[in-house]
Amino acid sequence: MKLKDINFGMVDGQNESQEPKFSEMFYEKGGYYNDLKSTGKFIIIGRKGTGKTTLSSYYTVKANLEDFKISKRMVANDFIQKKLLNFSQAEINREENSLFWEYVFLLDIGQALVDFYNSYSIKPKYYFQNLRKILSRHKIQEMQRFLKNEIYKIDTVVTGNNVEVSNSNGYQISKNPNVTGDSSIKYSESENFSKTASRYYEKVPELKKLLFQILKQSKQDIVIFYDDMDQFEESIKFEYFLSLMKNMIYSADRLNNDLSKINKSKVCLVLRKDIIDLLQEETNNLNKQTTDHGINISWFDNGSKKAYEHPIMQMVLHKIKNSTGEYKETPLSLIYEFMFEDSREKTIFEFLMERSFGRPRDIVSYLNFLKEAYPEKEKIVIDDLKSVEQKYSEWFYQELMNEIKISDKKEQIKRVMEIVKNFGGPTFKVNQIMSFMSEGDFTEDTLLETLSAMRDYSILGIKNRGNFDFVYRTGLKTKVNSTTKFVVHRGLRKYLSLP
Repeated sequence: MKLKDINFGMVDGQNESQEPKFSEMFYEKGGYYNDLKSTGKFIIIGRKGTGKTTLSSYYTVKANLEDFKISKRMVANDFIQKKLLNFSQAEINREENSLFWEYVFLLDIGQALVDFYNSYSIKPKYYFQNLRKILSRHKIQEMQRFLKNEIYKIDTVVTGNNVEVSNSNGYQISKNPNVTGDSSIKYSESENFSKTASRYYEKVPELKKLLFQILKQSKQDIVIFYDDMDQFEESIKFEYFLSLMKNMIYSADRLNNDLSKINKSKVCLVLRKDIIDLLQEETNNLNKQTTDHGINISWFDNGSKKAYEHPIMQMVLHKIKNSTGEYKETPLSLIYEFMFEDSREKTIFEFLMERSFGRPRDIVSYLNFLKEAYPEKEKIVIDDLKSVEQKYSEWFYQELMNEIKISDKKEQIKRVMEIVKNFGGPTFKVNQIMSFMSEGDFTEDTLLETLSAMRDYSILGIKNRGNFDFVYRTGLKTKVNSTTKFVVHRGLRKYLSLP
């Protein structure tokens, strides 16, 4: 089999889910899918690139093939979320955050039900009756009118660049006006319009009652995923972002508890581990939700004795096996032997893992660079991997920069990486880096804080009992000090021009 014939997958799980053979190519590792399907777990947690979106997409594809299942994925840029972030105020009052999310969840579940019912409007009557939709049709029509009215009001409040709001205290003009129930709205483009905008939380009881009535009658299980919510951080203040995310989890927990009394419907949240870690520092009770209801995706397995036994390599071999019919009946151990040519010093698996964070995205990206460079090759060899390492390292660095954008140490991390590049060696101690800094860059304490953050992201490993350990491998965040010896991750060295 040539490399050009292998579908190693895509970096973006959502894009990969659109592939014709997505379900067949999906590799289920660790029972995560079964946990999501069969339990009350609703928070998918993992580092960027570990396959959270792929898992939620796979669930959605599989669920929508079943008769009484509905599943849908929502992202930060979807209509309702984008509108509601600007609805009424530049920031939703923090004491209302939980109600805000319940409103969002109920609207989205209601819309999913309406879309599902309408999708069968052209089906034969007997099919409609078999799904028991006829019992709920008037309720669906009521929900459709409700949603249309709510979205109309939201759209009215935020459409246009210049909105004039009048109230008892006079009027103000702003991009995000503070709209109250007594406000009157008109657009500056010579179009007069006046409407009373109900506060969203006044509609929650009515919406919830109607939705639960429909769910009880229809017998449909609905699972809605919320992914890429970290994009909100780009447009709102960081402290408010944390408040929004915290209350999203609390609200989903409460609503899921209510939904569980009806059927197996639930709201699922797809969240990055670094966001969860930040939230843990800000809250007292979040650990309970993440422990009881969280699915923590991790691929690093120290128990694998053979390369082909490791979950990440099994994922790769599974994709090779299902790309064509050539290896359809071949054991994974033999596929590894046929396709991978290990050197005496190092296996292909070891080479790839040293240059990754132990994530599927890293491995898939590296192999796709190899495939692009050598489409006619029939074996994967280390020399060929080395020839595309520079390109991969640049990608790996940019992926890291995207990941650390949420960190309050991101600028300091970038500066330290520049200093390490000038230093010219992959290993160092604090005093060595201090000598390469410009005056005023860091004190020793602030440098240690930055190096500690870089250790948390596995940009740096630290020497421990003769070996260099990385957090992504051990999970341990050993405290650093002035005597700690650091090493730069191999995946970054080519980009930083380090040996």
